[in-house]
Amino acid sequence: MNETAVAKLTKKERRRERKQVKIHAIGLESPIGSPSYLYQTPAQKIEYQFRSHVETCVQQNDAAQALKVYEQMKSQGVSVASYIYNMIINLCSKAEDPVAYKAEACKVFEEMKQVSIAINQTKKKAVEVGEPIYSAMIKLCSTAKDFKACDALVAELEEAKVLPKLRMFSPLLQAYSAAGNLEKCIWVYKKLLLHELEPMEDDYVALLRVCVKTGNSERFYAFLNRFVDEIWQPSLSTWDVLKDWFSSEAAQVNGRKWKISEGTVSKEGVCSVTNNQLQSLELSTELQEALLAKIEKLVRTDDKRKLQWDDFKQWLEKYGPYDVIIDAANVGYCNQNFDG
Repeated sequence: MNETAVAKLTKKERRRERKQVKIHAIGLESPIGSPSYLYQTPAQKIEYQFRSHVETCVQQNDAAQALKVYEQMKSQGVSVASYIYNMIINLCSKAEDPVAYKAEACKVFEEMKQVSIAINQTKKKAVEVGEPIYSAMIKLCSTAKDFKACDALVAELEEAKVLPKLRMFSPLLQAYSAAGNLEKCIWVYKKLLLHELEPMEDDYVALLRVCVKTGNSERFYAFLNRFVDEIWQPSLSTWDVLKDWFSSEAAQVNGRKWKISEGTVSKEGVCSVTNNQLQSLELSTELQEALLAKIEKLVRTDDKRKLQWDDFKQWLEKYGPYDVIIDAANVGYCNQNFDG
């Protein structure tokens, strides 16, 4: 590069260029060739290399290779961070045939817990066995129909006071529904309510589906009432489970079958089958206040976030209101994640 070109560079750009020259001088390639890599200890460099290998396996959805890399790390005595455990177990749960990796994933999970206990005793930075790991394990065991393991995992996370998310229980609910186990579906549903988790449409469909399989009208209509209250715009796929129920013998009233018709709704909200005017659903004042309170609860988790949220509300009160809000983070991640 000539002197004229160098003179046009800012001080920051010249500093970055010197680092890149130093990297290329020792023959390193990205991502190992990043500037921070040069200042790592030999052990940290090895960990970084293995981490890059596992990340590549995740990008290629290669659970088998990720497990091999994990075994190499153990055989070489390389420290395995929480991030590595999380990636490997999640990769196994999302594999094309997760059942094939269940035994090895369970082994990794148990080893992770043992390491976590050992590290906690030394008061070093712990290997966290948190909600993402339990969610991945329950999803994997649900797919494998290992319900005993699922129940044990739920009991374990509750004892450890790990806060669950809906993604933890949904696969289990789907699996119990497919197996026709109404009692356990109700058990999962009660867990959702206990942990203040709101079922989504697929969860309600799973509950309705198991009622169809067992012919339980009392539970079907109870879940249907909740479904109607919570899901205001059902998808077309939900229509199948409703047709199955009202076509079933259990749905008959005094031996009389239901007549099932399909129609349309006009722009004015009139049903073509019954000619009834459909009611426009609007958020009541109570529901609006409840929604705002829920948002506040999700955001205000610590003193720093409370301060940030209060500042944002003051700014919004001063410059708002706005009809359209664009979430920059979601725009940036648009079309970047195609699997769950």
